[in-house]
Amino acid sequence: MLRQTVQVLMFSAIILLLSSSAILTGAQPNMVLTPAGPSQPDQPSCNKVVNELSPCLPYVRGREDKPSKSCCDGAKQLNDEAKSKQDKQAACECIKKVLNTLPDVDTSRISSLPKECGISFNLPPIDRNFDCTT
Repeated sequence: MLRQTVQVLMFSAIILLLSSSAILTGAQPNMVLTPAGPSQPDQPSCNKVVNELSPCLPYVRGREDKPSKSCCDGAKQLNDEAKSKQDKQAACECIKKVLNTLPDVDTSRISSLPKECGISFNLPPIDRNFDCTT
């Protein structure tokens, strides 16, 4: 169960990263991402997730062969900070909402991030329809 929760968190963070890039390059550069629903003080915010994972965007979009050191550092940081199942589910839900704005994401690259970054958990190929409660 904990492994699935960590996987959900990692995917969620990547999706937030991707959505942040779409927003920053879109017509509304001042738009701010906020978590879906009320957040608890100890949960990573959507903005935190985006900040940590924004360096992963070129990799998950297929523009780089390997994730950068800063991408892996951010992924590891989020993996360390998301302690509870609720933390991971909140991040996942936020990322799913952002994923709908990004057409060119390779979900297989999302699931390969843990291995590429040396993080010991398996991440399933998560897409827009992924159930964050599993």
